[in-house]
Parts: sequence; C-alpha cells; structure tokens
Amino acid sequence: MTTQPERHTVDTITSDALDQLYARIVDLEQQLAFERDEHRQAHEIETENAAREIDRALVAEARVRELGAEVARLTAGQCTHALAVCEQHHRVPVAGCPYPRCKAATARTT
Repeated sequence: MTTQPERHTVDTITSDALDQLYARIVDLEQQLAFERDEHRQAHEIETENAAREIDRALVAEARVRELGAEVARLTAGQCTHALAVCEQHHRVPVAGCPYPRCKAATARTT
C-alpha cells in the first residue's frame, strides 16, 4: 500500500512546506518533460526503422521482379531449344512426348 503525502491545510502550511511543494512541482514537470522527450525519441527511432524496413521490402520486391523476368527469359530460350530438340527427334508428333507441339497434336487426334 502506498503512503499518502502529509496533508496541509491552508492555515497550517508554512512557507517552507510551500517551497517544498513548488520544488516538487518543478521536479515532476522536469521528469514529465524528460519522459516526453524519451517517448518522442523512441517514436522517431521506430519511424526510422519502419521506413528502413519498407525500403528493404521495396528493394526485395524489385529484385524478385528482376529475377522473375530473368527466369521468364531463360525459360523462353529453353522452350525454343526444347521445341527444336523435339522436332529434331521426330518430325511427326508422338503420343507421350512432353513438348507442346506433340501434346497439342495428340490431343486433337484422340
């Protein structure tokens, strides 16, 4: 249980007690200003960290798009090569061949 400070009535308060009360008010105001400053600094740090995280996420997203485009480019080149390989192995489409030309042709005949 917390103890309450000594209560003074207007008639019994001395100038020393009043000075102590004013000093306590000044101390509390300084403490409040310090706490507000600490809170403001913490908020600024959180805001800066959030901004950095957003920047990192945007850079990562751009890199993923770049890599996706590279994969698409390489896959397109592979498909062209694979079609040439398919045509090189057999001129007539063959059932069971995994290449699109053969799959499409065998799907039409069945």
